[in-house]
Amino acid sequence: MHTPKTIAYLLSLFAANTALGQTVIVDNGDPGFSIQSGTWNTSAYGNPYGVDYNWASCSSTNMTAQVEWRPTLPQAGEYEVAVHYVSGSNRADNSPFTVNHATGTTTVLVNQQINDSTWVRLGEFSFDAGTNGSVTLGNNANPTVVIADAVRFRPSNQFITADDPRIEIGGSLYSRTDGAAMRLDRIDPAIMANPGDLFSPAVAVLTTGVTIRFCTDSPTVRAYFNHLSYVVTEGTGYVVYQDGVFNQLVTDLETVDIATTNPGYPVTYEIVCPSYDEVTFSELELEPGSSLCELQPDRRLHYFAFGDSISHGAEIDADTKGDSTRSYPWILASAKGWHLYNLAVGGSKVTPAFGNMLTGRKADIITILWGTNDIFKDNNLPLFTTNYQSLLDNLRMAQPFAPIYCITMITAASEGPGSNGYTLNDYREAVAGIVAGRQNAGDCRIHLVRGEQLTTLADLSDGTHLSVPGAASFAAELSAAIGPVWGDFNEDGTLTVDDWTLLANCAYGPGETPLPEICENYDNDCDNDIDLQDFAAFMAKYQ
Repeated sequence: MHTPKTIAYLLSLFAANTALGQTVIVDNGDPGFSIQSGTWNTSAYGNPYGVDYNWASCSSTNMTAQVEWRPTLPQAGEYEVAVHYVSGSNRADNSPFTVNHATGTTTVLVNQQINDSTWVRLGEFSFDAGTNGSVTLGNNANPTVVIADAVRFRPSNQFITADDPRIEIGGSLYSRTDGAAMRLDRIDPAIMANPGDLFSPAVAVLTTGVTIRFCTDSPTVRAYFNHLSYVVTEGTGYVVYQDGVFNQLVTDLETVDIATTNPGYPVTYEIVCPSYDEVTFSELELEPGSSLCELQPDRRLHYFAFGDSISHGAEIDADTKGDSTRSYPWILASAKGWHLYNLAVGGSKVTPAFGNMLTGRKADIITILWGTNDIFKDNNLPLFTTNYQSLLDNLRMAQPFAPIYCITMITAASEGPGSNGYTLNDYREAVAGIVAGRQNAGDCRIHLVRGEQLTTLADLSDGTHLSVPGAASFAAELSAAIGPVWGDFNEDGTLTVDDWTLLANCAYGPGETPLPEICENYDNDCDNDIDLQDFAAFMAKYQ
């Protein structure tokens, strides 16, 4: 027998396909589109909506060509009208779109040189049900051509833009609005502009571990994304959590529909972007009368993972490619209650400049797992060592007190040697030597983790990458190897007054050694006491 809550949930699933499901799109190849006059050519250049679009040469004085989009609207009401086109430098910067609505006509001039292949809003208008309304475009514009692609009519629910301060973008260090959408870059665009042979910018822009987090009382929610590129396609999509509990995997890469599992109450949603696709985030659509609520402050520890495809999340299982939550950094962060920033880039070699991205950031823990591509691409161990040292130099300049865990390369089916005779174990020992040297020089916050001792060949899916069970196993082993992170003394993944109290209980003051064993892990600056410097370090992390 279904409980009342179960029935409400099933009804909300139906509502997700009704309350937010009345959008009508008329493409240039659809029955509702017609050429009214003049000469219109067809092109498939760029990224049109559908197969292609029409274009006409401009006439700056008189209109000599016109097209019309006439939708069949299911019901009368207010609709948001938006147009889609392929932009270009020869496009008109004043393309005249005229909306014929229930109360008259409104002309909106659109600059078609910008906002490529996105939905550009003309406004909200009242329409009758049926085919009375329309949108027309003429060629009385300049400089060269006008583009006629698709027009969208969608009910005027509440649309929340991606840059609304009540929406939290996680896992992206360089999120920013770009035209009609928000880019979700993990890697500094300035670094991507000069990659050398260390990584591919086409992979660096992929959105592994990036999250969209918000709270709303809307019974149904629709999130809009723009899918720009991908590396893999099978099993890819968005993972949705409601109040921290897995809800669904959505394989539509441009629209994520969610129905609340707790009708009548605010719910905190987290949408996790695909790991091997590039997407941008446009907006949220809520039901009328609903609103966003303020998120609670996020006091989770910030975890930064550096590495190549093994950390990026390149499990080879066909049904999980592209699922960010199957990567070992995500599993580790989830188990620990941390906020993940996965800065790994599939196919990359050790990239020293990545360390600079943590300047001015809040970083509570850092892991590094690099080297597979270094050995099998050019097998230059001296260069690997130099780059690894430079990476650590940059990280220490940016984060003097953050614990860094250097993980040696995991078990692999092929251990080498590579083209220059070095084996994978040579690279492991190089990492071990680098860490030992820095520890001997006084860096007590750098640690070595033997990746090959935490994995077996049974954990791999293709001889190099972790399988889904292997990633889960490796994350569990890492969790044990890392142990408590300084500041989170009660190990709940957050920094709170409870941690402050535990630190205060060990405040023995400068020079009071030896410390009781229970207090040894509270010594942040490794001077064998708990003093004002340790309290200052905690407050810097707490803010």
